[in-house]
Amino acid sequence: MAGKWILRVEGEPAKPGSYSVHLGWEDPQSGQSVELLAPCNSIDSFRQEIDRLTAELQQLFEEARNRVKSLAHAGSSVPKESPDIIWKQMQGFSTEAEMFAFFNSFDEPQRQQVAEYIFSSVNMFKGRGPIFSEHYDSTSHFLE
Repeated sequence: MAGKWILRVEGEPAKPGSYSVHLGWEDPQSGQSVELLAPCNSIDSFRQEIDRLTAELQQLFEEARNRVKSLAHAGSSVPKESPDIIWKQMQGFSTEAEMFAFFNSFDEPQRQQVAEYIFSSVNMFKGRGPIFSEHYDSTSHFLE
């Protein structure tokens, strides 16, 4: 991905001592640029926005990795890992969003098999069982 980061720190003439920090990305071939973050009025708020962006990018990476992993299972009606192993992995995620993304990355037959295992073998009153039950859509077979 050819391009370059653009960092601008601008003082505000109407308010001496005030500034704004801007982060953008520029395509050197077209010269077009885009701001990636809203302007920040303090270095602390800029740090928070960078941390938020980093976390979102990490989550996108995890989702991409899970989708690529599920492509290895594509065309198969049986997951390479058994539903109980997949459920253990789902329980190990630190956030519900990670669990949802992992589950949703499988193809439909695999999601159905895992859901069948969960509904028939997992205690729906503790752990992640109630969360799965509450968010599972039996029509689309996705966690929503």
